[in-house]
Formats: sequence, C-alpha cells, structure tokens
Amino acid sequence: VNTSLRFGFEYDRRYRTIDAVVNLQWIIPLLNFVVLHPSMLFTLYTGRKNMTAPIFWGYVSIQIGLVIHDVGFYSLRVYVVAPFSGFYCEGWICRIGLPNSLLMAFVNTIIVANFPSFLSVLVSMHQALISDKNRWKLSRL
Repeated sequence: VNTSLRFGFEYDRRYRTIDAVVNLQWIIPLLNFVVLHPSMLFTLYTGRKNMTAPIFWGYVSIQIGLVIHDVGFYSLRVYVVAPFSGFYCEGWICRIGLPNSLLMAFVNTIIVANFPSFLSVLVSMHQALISDKNRWKLSRL
C-alpha cells in the first residue's frame, strides 16, 4: 500500500483501514465477476421469454455497464473511506501518471455511462405497464 500521504490523518494507519479496504477491493470485484454478474446474466437469459425485447436488451446493457463499472473501479482502486477518497488512488491507471483531470473524467464516465441504459429500461417498463388509452403512452412508430 502506498503510504506516502502526509495529510495528518493518522486514523487509517492506526486502525489499519487502508489495508482492509485494499483487501476488499481485491475480493469484491472477483466475487462480482465469478458469481454475481454471471448469475444475473443467466437469470436474464432464462427469463427472456417473459420480457419484451427492449426490456431484455436494456437489462443486458445495464449488466454490461455494471461489468464496465467494476473493471474501471478495479483498475482505479480509489480509497473509499473519507477524506482520502478525493486524493488517494492505488490502481494501475493512477500509477501511470495521468493528470487528475483525466482520472476524474474517467471516474465520471464510468459512473454516468449506465444512466441511458437504466432510463431506457425505465421508459420501456413504464410504456409496457400503462394502458393504450393513457395520455402518457408514447406513440409507436
């Protein structure tokens, strides 16, 4: 662990929170890759007959976005305990010497990238649930 920070916050070293967070940042993404994301994709695949195509593909795109999110934050490995989360990062992307503005743009992109998928599923489910005579029903072209 890189302990070259000199900001006066000694609690992380005293209570060893950096070590715990770094260990969890190795374990949780691996569990997500091995257990969580494959089980969600399997559940989506087996239940696809019960969903319309836009809802199914929307959920698949959400899962792909979550995988990209996990890969991005696994490669950044930002220290998530305040106050260090603003200026401490241990991943390989942080160690190659990119400026902070590019790192923040990368973080913002992987956080915001899932919004269009989620909103498309939200609108598709809304349109599937309301009646045809409702004024909020969007026209089908």
